[in-house]
Amino acid sequence: MADNYCNRLAPFTYIWAIENFPAFLSPFPILSPPFIVDCYRKSHWRLGIAESDYHIRCFVKRQDNDDGPETDHLSSQISLLDTEGFPLIAGKIERSFQKGDTFEIHNFALIADVFGTRKDEFLSNDTLTFRFRSFTMHGDIIRINMCFARTRLDIQRRSFIWTIGDFGSFGVGESVARSLVVTENKNLFVTLQLTEEGNVKIQFASNVAVQFNFRISILDVTGKSATHVNGKSKMYDPTHFNLTEKAYLEANRGLLLPVGILTLRFELILGTGIAHEEIESYRFPP
Repeated sequence: MADNYCNRLAPFTYIWAIENFPAFLSPFPILSPPFIVDCYRKSHWRLGIAESDYHIRCFVKRQDNDDGPETDHLSSQISLLDTEGFPLIAGKIERSFQKGDTFEIHNFALIADVFGTRKDEFLSNDTLTFRFRSFTMHGDIIRINMCFARTRLDIQRRSFIWTIGDFGSFGVGESVARSLVVTENKNLFVTLQLTEEGNVKIQFASNVAVQFNFRISILDVTGKSATHVNGKSKMYDPTHFNLTEKAYLEANRGLLLPVGILTLRFELILGTGIAHEEIESYRFPP
């Protein structure tokens, strides 16, 4: 939780807004645009976040090739702000950084809180906002500087209907496949196969780094969802799972396999990383 440390006067403040962020769906760590804390020392920094089990891992990284001293000390704080700009979660950093050094705060926030039960507190129009403040002073403070940065994630919402004809005659090992274009020349591949155990198996594969949430529904003859499966895929390896049993479909043939046709609805939220980033403004440009 945030404390009185949050109310201290800081010589430098960096506000980082991450847009188009309805869920944590990035195959890579999300890095902020680089910034300069002290225009006299010329050290360059970046914030970053990554998914770590059920938590958001937060870190600050000093750039490898900045023009600052070999070692630079930071007395600073990283906060996750609410929709009104007040800190809900904060972590302190008090250490020296050499060029290229990174400091991480593990288990900074629960993903289920930020994107689930407390979403209305953390997210405004699917935008998550972090604040970095440096309290390090080299001589007298002559001005209070502030920088605003923005990152927009490449998150896509996609859905499609897949009708599989003559499914009732499918034998063990038989499969059908289709693809979904994610970006130019980059695709998500979906395969449906009947296993020896009589399960209807779905497999995802891709030729692009992508992370996504999915919901696959079996539609009945009226177009309603009879049953569905939800999940998340990180696409480090092909993902496969059992959708249902063929025996269940056969037992409800009139409802789920009219004239032998199986109808599936796929709903996907896909993330491929950063679409755009920029420093919007400095109060006093470095």
